[in-house]
Amino acid sequence: LLLAVGGCMLYAVFAVGKYWYADILFAKGKSLNDSGNFVNARSLLVKAINLSKREAIFWDELAQSTTGIALALNEAEQPDKTEEFVSIAIEESDKAISLSSRNVNLKRNRATLFLKLASLNKKYLDNAIGTILEAINLAPTDAKLFYNLGLTYFRTGENNKALETFEKTIAMKPNYKDARYAYALVLIEEGQRQKAVEELNYILTNIDPKDAQIRQEYENLTQ
Repeated sequence: LLLAVGGCMLYAVFAVGKYWYADILFAKGKSLNDSGNFVNARSLLVKAINLSKREAIFWDELAQSTTGIALALNEAEQPDKTEEFVSIAIEESDKAISLSSRNVNLKRNRATLFLKLASLNKKYLDNAIGTILEAINLAPTDAKLFYNLGLTYFRTGENNKALETFEKTIAMKPNYKDARYAYALVLIEEGQRQKAVEELNYILTNIDPKDAQIRQEYENLTQ
């Protein structure tokens, strides 16, 4: 009996130590990702996942590393390797979502992943839109999600949807400077200069009168 109890205690200590070490590897990997060292980050994150395979944030961070590597391979003009790592990144992101399907932050990161991949192929903009819409279903009052959705619609050339989305964003958060500025820029592209002037004036009057870029844009439209 004593041997059995001792064995259980040793297993428990081992298990706790394993997960603790996995957390350390994850933290180091995330730090390397943040500094752009994607290759070394990925190596540490793979080790963390081998110790703890069901941590959604581990898989999510790994997908970010793999995306960074894919973009670097594209810059190095290695198309076959680029495609390989793009596929792996999406699979890793899929795994993260499958482990925590209602996690808004994971959805947000997945959308960012697709936006990065859109620099390689614009088809990924549709994936980004779909992912942001899924996140909005989970967090319908998150103004930043609507802002990012508007930006993505703008990138796909769906300006009417972009305008509608920015209007919703501003209704939720009237002092959201970035959303109002993006809204003004789309209005300018659509030839609605007076409405754009009103938006820029609102920012300068009510949010940030010292924003030089927005003041210049305003003066260009009103001269």
